[in-house]
Amino acid sequence: MPKFTVTLSARVFSRLRVQADNHMDAAKQARNRLLAMKPAVRWKRSDCVEQMDFDVEREDGDSEFIEDLDFEASTLPFQRALPQTSQPWRGSNVNQLEFFKVGETYSNDQIRFSLDVENLGGIRPALDAQGHVRHVAIMTSGEDSGKMRAENPYRDRIEANVLTYTAQGRTGDQELTGRNKRLVEQYTVPIPFFGFLNIGRQIYRFLGLLELLRHYQERQVDSRGNLRTVWLFELRIHEMPEVVPIAGAAAISASLLEQSHRTHPLGTSEREIVSLASPSNNEATLATAESVRMRLLEFAPYDFEHFIKLVLERSGFVQVSVTRATGDGGIDANAYVDEGNEFFAGTHLQAQVKRWRHAVGSPEINNFRGALSTTAKGVFITTSHFTRAALAEARHGSKPSIALIDGDKLAGIVIRTEALK
Repeated sequence: MPKFTVTLSARVFSRLRVQADNHMDAAKQARNRLLAMKPAVRWKRSDCVEQMDFDVEREDGDSEFIEDLDFEASTLPFQRALPQTSQPWRGSNVNQLEFFKVGETYSNDQIRFSLDVENLGGIRPALDAQGHVRHVAIMTSGEDSGKMRAENPYRDRIEANVLTYTAQGRTGDQELTGRNKRLVEQYTVPIPFFGFLNIGRQIYRFLGLLELLRHYQERQVDSRGNLRTVWLFELRIHEMPEVVPIAGAAAISASLLEQSHRTHPLGTSEREIVSLASPSNNEATLATAESVRMRLLEFAPYDFEHFIKLVLERSGFVQVSVTRATGDGGIDANAYVDEGNEFFAGTHLQAQVKRWRHAVGSPEINNFRGALSTTAKGVFITTSHFTRAALAEARHGSKPSIALIDGDKLAGIVIRTEALK
């Protein structure tokens, strides 16, 4: 039986798609989904269409039009305790909104007209008459699917509530100039950064306001296998407040950043990245190592843990095991030093393994230390980098030391053990 797809289009919604076995069920699902959205405004009959029609299409190309399931837009539910506006747009322009709501989807036109930014680009600043930045729209495609990892392991990625964002410039070495430099200004001025995730066809989901945590340079391999230097920005995603009025975004951003800096202070050492691999000036050696790190970024997280199990076994450890995917208490792998090692025979090793794009800071090291068995030696393994504060915490003179293996160092180990062959 062919599947039916219903697409609902109206002035107040960009796109709503559902699928069902028959056209009536598809239309009913679309109606229920729309009612469940609970738009964050009270609709006025004069501000939107009287009725909404369901255009139902079959997968084989045939289409039917359902009229008996039309309903009046004035019956949509609403919430009272949100911005004091009767409509989400300003004046008669439905593409010029007064606020964005976390999790809601918006068209490219709604974003550009509402924020007064350009139509294209990943970093879109809006300037005032004096040339100062009023706010910035940051557009990303940071979903971490297997297909995206395979197509571009360096793709922007959202991990927990941190977006790792690559600066503009697709070829050659990137410079911290122009729009890229605009992002660094948030360290000193609480500029609102509006984060949007591209979900396809010029439609974006609002992530929330973003806070710049750190920025640093990283080596990457381009499509031709050549090394280049890029700039990475790590941005914390603030999902609260859920509704961000554009006119009040500057005050909200200032309050968010002040509170964040007070509860999660980031000093210079927490923003600075260190390299743990042996320094090398050989371009070919560096390119080979980075090609390996790029392949490691393609792994799914749990697959990566099992790959590290292989690396540990090939490095001479025995009784290597991977803990279950959830509820592991922060320990991803256990291993023991072989009896043939005269100095450390039988030593218990516990590892935390993170296939991350964003850097590991001192809080993660401290939390990992707290999860270790009292008799175990800890090692933190990541495909990314460690901050200088993380390195200092791992080597704290009055605490059990933690061994650190960053992406560059791990690439060297993988090459030596031939674990990818």
